[in-house]
Amino acid sequence: MKLIVLLFTTLIATSVFAHEITFTGSYLELQKQNKSGRQAGVDGYIDLNDKQRLHLGGQYLERFDLYERLVVVGFEHHFEKFYLKANAEFGNDGKILPHYRYSVASGQSLFEGISLYEEFKTAKYTQTELNEFLFNIEIEKIRSVVLIPMTRFGNANFSGPAGTKKLFTYGLKAMYYKEDLGNIWLSATKGQEPAQAVLGSFNAVLRSKSVASGVKYIWNSNLNSGLSVEYTDYDLINNQFLTTTFNTTWSW
Repeated sequence: MKLIVLLFTTLIATSVFAHEITFTGSYLELQKQNKSGRQAGVDGYIDLNDKQRLHLGGQYLERFDLYERLVVVGFEHHFEKFYLKANAEFGNDGKILPHYRYSVASGQSLFEGISLYEEFKTAKYTQTELNEFLFNIEIEKIRSVVLIPMTRFGNANFSGPAGTKKLFTYGLKAMYYKEDLGNIWLSATKGQEPAQAVLGSFNAVLRSKSVASGVKYIWNSNLNSGLSVEYTDYDLINNQFLTTTFNTTWSW
């Protein structure tokens, strides 16, 4: 019931003015435990003019008998050769979702077939403060094939007991796309994540290895859908997460 109320409220709040709405749903399975979780969200995008866009959204998470919510407010501005966007997210003092998270990102085309994406995030959890910088390079030197090397680094500041751990994650995503039809993609990453954002408890960093694949299909100029599956292994807790995510975007 909480999930339905949140999604319905967010949908009504954004659909009056929105020009694009994305629905997302994820199902998580813990491979060595009889536990599962789910997460759903609605994101609405309002085009203020040809260059500016407002983002309003909400998320709902159920995991380990935890029920958490998050609201998102964002703004995006497109310049002639690059864009900037900023998001502010506010939770309900949960253990897995952040109490708050702020991010600033930009993207630009450097040369023909080479684009950059950068993002800085700072977040506060129950026992963890997380600061991260993401850096992606999009390389398209072969028609319809995009390679994306990905890097993420930062630090996690823990409380009770206090301490700081450095984080570093790297990976590669490969995508093949067809105009007006969709795309398929594969990715692999290796690095660290704070346990707070995965399990909702204890001050530690989890080493992780992930592989994922997905597909996106464009039904028409106003509607597209995507499906992805991600397998992540956390060696410290000797367990694996299998996450299946479905999303649909409708624009008008």
